[in-house]
Amino acid sequence: MSVFGLTFLNPFLLLGLLALPVIWWLLRLTPPRPRSEVFPPTTVLAELKQHDETPAKSPWWLTALRLLMAALLILALANPVKNALDRMMQGDGPLLVILDDGWTAGVNWDERIQTATRLVEEARDASRPVALAAASSGSAANFLAGGANDALTRLAALQPRPVRPDYTALAEQVGTSGTQFDTIAWFGSGLSAKGSAEFLSALSAIEGAEILYFEDSELQPIALESVSNASDAMVARLSRARDDGSLNGLITGYDEKGRSLATAEFSFAAGAKEAEARFSLPVELRNDFVSVSVDNVATAGAVQLLDERFRRRRVGLVSGATVDSQQPLLAPLYYISRALTPFSEVRESDAPDLPTSVTQLIEERTNTIILADVGRLPGDTEDKMSSWVEGG
Repeated sequence: MSVFGLTFLNPFLLLGLLALPVIWWLLRLTPPRPRSEVFPPTTVLAELKQHDETPAKSPWWLTALRLLMAALLILALANPVKNALDRMMQGDGPLLVILDDGWTAGVNWDERIQTATRLVEEARDASRPVALAAASSGSAANFLAGGANDALTRLAALQPRPVRPDYTALAEQVGTSGTQFDTIAWFGSGLSAKGSAEFLSALSAIEGAEILYFEDSELQPIALESVSNASDAMVARLSRARDDGSLNGLITGYDEKGRSLATAEFSFAAGAKEAEARFSLPVELRNDFVSVSVDNVATAGAVQLLDERFRRRRVGLVSGATVDSQQPLLAPLYYISRALTPFSEVRESDAPDLPTSVTQLIEERTNTIILADVGRLPGDTEDKMSSWVEGG
C-alpha cells in the first residue's frame, strides 16, 4: 500500500487509525483535580459536606497531543518505506543475483554490494527466496534459491578477484537450475567477457522473468597488459576498454618494502586503446622493482607483481681468442652475446689481458662470468675466481 510516496509493508495495521475516535473519547475524560485540605481533628472531618465527584474535561491541546502520539505509533508499526515503489522489484517469486567479481569490480565494489544488498533485503521483506552466484565461481556456482538472510551473509563475504570472469558455465547452469526465477539481477562491468553473450541469451530464454542489469557507465578500467625489463628501460604496456578520448596517467614501481622507486608517464591518444610507459633507469635500480601499478586505478588488472624472471642479471663475457674483425661470425663470444642480450645485461671487458678482464668484471659485481676459449687461468686470477664463486 502506498500513500504520498510511502509504502507500508504492514498496511493492515493502519486499521488502528479507526480507533482514534474511541481514544479521543477516553482521553478527554480525566479524574477531578485533588483538593488540598489541612488535616483537622476528626470532629472537623465529620462536619465536612460530601460532594459528588464528576470527571473533568482535559484541555483540548492535551487531547490533540495524545491523539497525535497514538496516530504516529500506528503509522510506525505499519513499517513505512519512502519511495519504495521506485526500488521494489516486480513479481513475488525467487530472485537470482549474479555479481561480476572480476578484475574490474574493485573500482565500484562497495556500490555493487550496497545495491545488491538492497535488492536482497527487499526480497527478504517480501518473503521471496534468493539465489546468489559470483561470476568467478564458474561451474561451482549455486543456483538453488534459499533464504534471503543466507544470501546476505554470503554477499557480505564476497570480494573482487584478479580474474577474468567466464560466463560459459553460468550460461549452462541457468537453463538447468530447475528454478523459475521471477527476477534476475545481473551486476556486470559493461565489458565483453568469455561466454557473456551465451549467458545473456540464456537469461533472455527464461519466460516471464524480469531482468535487471546494473553497470557503471563511467567505469574506465585500465589494464597493465605486460611488463618487460629491456636492455635500456623497463617497459610497461597498458590497454583500456573504451575510447574516451585522450587520457594521461602515471605508473609507479615499488620495492619489496612498498617504497616508490620511480614513476613513469603514459598517454592514450584519442582513438587509441593501447599505451606504453618506460622506466629509463639503471639496471641495478630496475632489478629492485617488485611491483608496478597504475596510479589512481583500483583494479586488480592495474597491478603487476615482478619476480626473478623480470630481473636482468649482469653477465660478463671474457674471450681468450684474438678478435678477428674480418670474420666476426667466427668470434667465440658472438653468438653467446646475441643469445643473452634480450634477457641479461651483457658486459665485455675492454682490458687488454685476461687477468685484468676477470678482475674488472668481479669488481663490477657481475652475476655470471662466461669464459670462452680460455685454456687455463693464471694462479692469482684462478684464486680470485674461486673466491668469487664461493662467495655466491
